This record gives sequence, C-alpha cells and structure tokens, in this order.
Amino acid sequence: YLNDEIYNLTIDNVSGVALSATASIYVPHDLTITTGMLTVPPGATLTVDNYTKLDYRAPLPAIYPLQVDYWSCLVLKSNSTSTGSFVHSDLFTGIGTVKVERYMSNTNNWHLYSSPMKDQSVHDFLKYNPEIPDLYDITVTPNVLIGLGMREYYTATDKWSPYFIYANTSTTAGSIGKGKGFNIRTIKDYLGVAGTGTIDATG
Repeated sequence: YLNDEIYNLTIDNVSGVALSATASIYVPHDLTITTGMLTVPPGATLTVDNYTKLDYRAPLPAIYPLQVDYWSCLVLKSNSTSTGSFVHSDLFTGIGTVKVERYMSNTNNWHLYSSPMKDQSVHDFLKYNPEIPDLYDITVTPNVLIGLGMREYYTATDKWSPYFIYANTSTTAGSIGKGKGFNIRTIKDYLGVAGTGTIDATG
C-alpha cells in the first residue's frame, strides 16, 4: 500500500504481513495483531492514532538462540540508509512487543549506537544480541576475559565506561536508556557462526 488509510487493521496470519518497501499506512483506529507480525521495511512508515491495540502473544525466550520473530508484534527493519518508522499519537495505548533491527556492518567493527526502545534492560539487550562478542586480553596466557564488546558513554566526564561484564549489567527495565550513547563491537564470525549485520532492540 502506498499512502493508504485503513480504518481498522487486524493481522491474524501465522506468516505475518509486511508493508511494501515505500509504503505509508495510516490506521486511525485499531491495529490488532493476534497471530503473526507486521514488518515495516526500511523506508516504510506505519502511523497509528487513537486507541490502537497491539496484542501481546508470547513471552520472550529465555535464551537468545531461541529468539525468533514470532513473539514480536511489530518489527522495524533497517538497511545501510534507513530504518522503518512507527509513528503514533499521544492517544496510543495497548500492549505488545516491538523489535527494531538496527543495521550494522557485517564485519568486525566498532559502532556508535543508541537504543530506540526505552523499556529494555542492558542485561536483556546483551542477552538477545550474540553479535556483541566477548573480548579477551591476548597479551597474557591464558587469555583473560575483559568484558563484552560494549561500553557506555558518560557525558558528565566525557569518558567511556569499562567494558560491560554481562553478569554485572543492570536487569532494571529501561536501563538501556532511550537515546543513550554506547560503543558496540560487532562480529563477522564467532564460533563458526556468521554475524547477522543487525543489532536488535526490543520493548
């Protein structure tokens, strides 16, 4: 759909529904996702208003290898130039899970990152992003784990924090901080598994 208005939109399809690449959909009333998910590709926009509903269907998996799209009501995809958009009014209500798949280069590089989701904890963010690898001090034998490839920027002191240690990270919802700055290492290949080229934020 291109620049289309849909009064109510209900998705009840195990395969889900994806907007076309440049679609702009406006739903002035209810968006209800009971089965499947709605995928918003790079460059597309989903706009909702009034008392829109997002129905939560399944709990988050306990460990990241089980993370699959079925538990996400709404998935915003991205590529090297843009990310799908979800726009809502102040009247928006409802419960549901939104995942933003932020594009990162599929290489061994450092990236600057800020989460678009305010409700996720740092602990859960790291759990669901195996692309962020362990870092080791290779100058000693045996190599010593110095932390994960992620650290926080302290604006007050203009410094980067030490590398996060997963067990010590905050489990408090919202500790990832919407718009907070992080430095993240991604991987091309880790333990024989190729990187996906995305970092996922869920909330």
